[in-house]
Amino acid sequence: MAKTVSFDLSDDRLLNLAEDMLEDHNYIGALKMLNKLKQTDEPNLDALALYAEIFDDLCMHEKTVNAWFAFLDAADDTEDMCDCYEGLAISYMNLGINHFAAYYYNKLLLESVVDDEYRRNIIKDFLTDNKDPLRFVYPPEIADASETMIAGIEHMRGGEYEEAVAEFDKIDRQNEKYFEARNYVAMCHIINDRLDAAEAECNGILKLKPNDVQALASLSACKTEAGDKEAAFELAKKLVGLNTDDGDDLYKIATVCCENGMHAEAYAAFCRLPEDLGRDKNILFFKAVSAYNCGKIQASYNAFDDLLALYPDAVVARYFFTRARELQEAKSDEKLDYFYKMPDKINETFLKILGALTRLSGENAKKYCEYGDVVQAVKWCFDEIEGPNSDELRHVATIAAVHAELDTEVRKILLNAFLADDLKIEALTAIVERNRADSFGIVL
Repeated sequence: MAKTVSFDLSDDRLLNLAEDMLEDHNYIGALKMLNKLKQTDEPNLDALALYAEIFDDLCMHEKTVNAWFAFLDAADDTEDMCDCYEGLAISYMNLGINHFAAYYYNKLLLESVVDDEYRRNIIKDFLTDNKDPLRFVYPPEIADASETMIAGIEHMRGGEYEEAVAEFDKIDRQNEKYFEARNYVAMCHIINDRLDAAEAECNGILKLKPNDVQALASLSACKTEAGDKEAAFELAKKLVGLNTDDGDDLYKIATVCCENGMHAEAYAAFCRLPEDLGRDKNILFFKAVSAYNCGKIQASYNAFDDLLALYPDAVVARYFFTRARELQEAKSDEKLDYFYKMPDKINETFLKILGALTRLSGENAKKYCEYGDVVQAVKWCFDEIEGPNSDELRHVATIAAVHAELDTEVRKILLNAFLADDLKIEALTAIVERNRADSFGIVL
């Protein structure tokens, strides 16, 4: 007689499993359990608290902040809110955003009963500025160049490369930040397709510091762009031969190996990265692709699995994971691409879906959702690497999500502390236009 085996996969059981795994420091396993919980419009406070605790243990502080804001939005008990205030304060302190940390500790002190010793500890550990008020500005070789470096990097982020170079040029040749500054100058030249200037900058650095990893990596990129694959490959081999345990250097070496088809060497470098770097989404993706391309199929699957546990909305990574399995089933020799982007055909489909939804509302929008995977299209706009149209895409996705009444996705947008305020205000405007009783929290 056949036996029937039943599995309890209720939300309560999954939460219990996640708690047990968290106690055993099996963070990926715990996240997998939490990610299996039913997605409803009623958030699960226990699950959100577990997410916050896991991400805090993993030092993924932005994710911790967002988990606590989701918790705060759903909480209606003063004690729960005070736990959240403390969690937010600690997370913002870890991010170096001290004024927000102070704000939430103040909320905690005002709205809860705490003893005097706890108050003193807060003041001592979190609200005391221990920064040395003295900084050298002269002579140039020992001057504190940190503010100049920050200014240059901010100009780069804003696409102001000439201004960035002008800032980096201020740093004296004898200063400890000199080589870092010159490497940023080389990067500015590469971005602006001034390959000769970039190559000259790299060679200038290498004359003084022959094994400078960033200069070698930038020079390899110059050679690749110029079509000199042999020279780029030789530089990649030189980088692999360097003896370094520095996480940033290992990452640069790994990416140069990826660019030069040295998949096994890239995977080996990714495996040596410190744990905190190794949990970055892009690094996990490169690790998974390099593993697949050098024939380490199970290692690739494991890296994709870890990535999707940490970033369940990473639809591009999920596509690549599926693609890897399809290629294996077909016994194909095709390699995976290192570019974190969907195929153009899928992108075009997503854009058509979202564009249509921005013009529809109410029942028409909900009915249209039957003809395409709108949720994946919305998530895609927040997943792909930053590009020139990323802000516009996110605005389109947000309006589409509101019109399609994908309120779980809308709440993720509104409660994400690291998305632009104008995006959230636009979402609220569209919500009000639905002209019905709704309740949404927002982080501005």
